[in-house]
Amino acid sequence: MSERISSWKNFEHDDNKIVREADKVGDQALDIVDRRYGCGYPSWRPGSHELSYHNGHHARAVGDAALKVCTRMGLSRPELAVAKAAGYSHDLVQLKGRGRDENESAEWFEGQLERARVFPEPLRHIGGLAIKGTEPIFSGKRIVGQMATRLDYPDKDARLLGLGVACGDFGELYTPEGPLLSHQLFREIKGMPREQNIPFDEITDFQRGQVQLLETYKYPHPTGESTLATHRRQVTTFAKTILRQLESGTIESWPELIERDMSFIRQLR
Repeated sequence: MSERISSWKNFEHDDNKIVREADKVGDQALDIVDRRYGCGYPSWRPGSHELSYHNGHHARAVGDAALKVCTRMGLSRPELAVAKAAGYSHDLVQLKGRGRDENESAEWFEGQLERARVFPEPLRHIGGLAIKGTEPIFSGKRIVGQMATRLDYPDKDARLLGLGVACGDFGELYTPEGPLLSHQLFREIKGMPREQNIPFDEITDFQRGQVQLLETYKYPHPTGESTLATHRRQVTTFAKTILRQLESGTIESWPELIERDMSFIRQLR
């Protein structure tokens, strides 16, 4: 990988136009995600194919977190705008029965940037790489990394942008909302059953996996940790407490679990 100045900067471009058009693409992505998958927490307005985790809330959280991380990394205004828009777009394509498709989401994103006619081709490519980099790497059922650390980037700034967006994908893991959102992910994995039909007997095994994730996850760039992991200790401790209560039968229903999550949010906000 070359450490030269980002190659897209060698092309004629207008920073203000790039920022403006990237914002438009990001807004378009959010509109599509809201309509398809719902707005998510806290309004829970449904979409045509409602998802309880990979919805408008998650899209916004990833884009906003990517912007924070990439800003602290010192990237340029156009790169920051692309990072935010890529975060908003990264889960736009959800294939029923197959989950997310980062490659198709990246293809959509690069296509929108090309249609705007203000993005140099290398910058479009960098934005697509950032979306592809959010794909998780599994060992069995355990997340052990993200593709952002394995991709071939054209230059240093492209790599930082990609790592920043990947950090953003786990931007809420160690926040007060993290436990609630993790349980909404469980509901989504189970096919979005009505609350009374959620397979509560399976939540304990899922919670064990969450505790393991919280104890072992490392952001692909140190700036992600310092910027996003605002409540790492509190969230990890809470997740372990919830696991013990599930194992002992202290928590016996989905509403009880969600109420504990909401109480945790209120306590730390």
